[in-house]
Amino acid sequence: MDVLVFGCGGYFLRKKKTILKLYNVVAIIDTFKMGEIQLSDDRSVNIYSPEEGLRRYENLPVVIAVKDFITISNQLTSLGVLPERMIFSQNMEPYGPEEIVFNDNQKIRLNKFGFCYEKNGCKIEFKNADEFDAICHKEEQEYKISIDKASYDEIEKMNLRIPKPITSEKCVQNDFYGNAYWIKNYCGLPEDYFIKSAIEHACYMGEDYVWDEDVNSVFDSIITLSPKRKEVLNKKTSKKVFMLGPYIAYAGYSKSKRELEEERERLGRTLVVFPTHSTDIVKMNFDFDLFIREIKNLSKEFDSVRICVHYADILRNKHLMYKEAGFEIVSAGHMFNPLFLPRLKSILYCCDMIMANDAGSYIGQAAYLNKPCYLYHQKLDVDETENKEDVKEYLIRNTDNFYKKLFQTFNTPQGHISKEQRDMINYGWGNDLVMDKEGLKKVIGEIEEIWIN
Repeated sequence: MDVLVFGCGGYFLRKKKTILKLYNVVAIIDTFKMGEIQLSDDRSVNIYSPEEGLRRYENLPVVIAVKDFITISNQLTSLGVLPERMIFSQNMEPYGPEEIVFNDNQKIRLNKFGFCYEKNGCKIEFKNADEFDAICHKEEQEYKISIDKASYDEIEKMNLRIPKPITSEKCVQNDFYGNAYWIKNYCGLPEDYFIKSAIEHACYMGEDYVWDEDVNSVFDSIITLSPKRKEVLNKKTSKKVFMLGPYIAYAGYSKSKRELEEERERLGRTLVVFPTHSTDIVKMNFDFDLFIREIKNLSKEFDSVRICVHYADILRNKHLMYKEAGFEIVSAGHMFNPLFLPRLKSILYCCDMIMANDAGSYIGQAAYLNKPCYLYHQKLDVDETENKEDVKEYLIRNTDNFYKKLFQTFNTPQGHISKEQRDMINYGWGNDLVMDKEGLKKVIGEIEEIWIN
């Protein structure tokens, strides 16, 4: 079916593959951009103003590929487009961090009475953005309740499709993995308090890589993990940088002490494996058979082997190959769930060593609990996306000398953390910088003063 598409920004790029699979796009309309856009290697289309595009193609359906679909729908209505001509890309994969979780039973529609959100056969009507936000809030609370009680070994109960962080933070990324939640909890600050700083959520690899949302936030300071990250940030911004070490240090456990000890006794000597993971918009690939063979070779030294699978890969059913190989599957859950760190901390507590095929946060997190790490080096591939920024950090990792040295230093399975390894961990993840409650409260206070002044 021939269609027009309204919007050609980042939201369109995320939905582009599905839109092009479902429809033949004859032109783009956009309020701010004009000219031409490349849809594929051998095809481009024109970008018109809404008025011009609708005049040229007056009877075609319009796919709305903009996050604020309510405003665009109202704009199209004012230009004479009937509701039945509007198609909402919110109902299309990939969903990612949408305002609401969509699946086969959840759809947005527009009719002559207004918008309708259809969920499991029930129709919920709304007329404006405020009413839609109220629906989203209700959904968020329902999701929070449904996932908070799930353990890390209850994959099906965990419900891994979560729309966005449920947070009071002004920088939403602060609560990726519940980082801000647990920093505030450790300090005794109320949940509705917001930290006046951006928080880097990982030890990024790449000698000059920063995430724009962190360095360009409205705040005048940035919280990070380690000296490595501070050095990079100081090259990119004049904002004050604070180092807190691995944020898992400030989180509790998802299980009681008794439950943890019972689990350790059940598991015996345990290896936990962290396969390199995908994200909502980036797919990681490698030779899975080769990796599983290496795990099996190492498993002879252990009573139990658990594969800790990232939620994005569980949603793609990549955990099933490990399950079929006879390994136990666990997960810390969704990155927007504040129980991510407590679940991960409990998983790490019950193991004796970790293994991974890429360098990630788990190295510093495991070392905080005194668990050694073995890095198995193999070729990793990342699927290209339309937005090169989505994969930039993955593509520049091999230019980072620290990243390359990690594979040289952690290339042998062993039952302890060597001094050389500990030094690298302290530099990369700041494990020797973890603070007590008073020290952390002092940092949060200083950040508050910077914001006020």
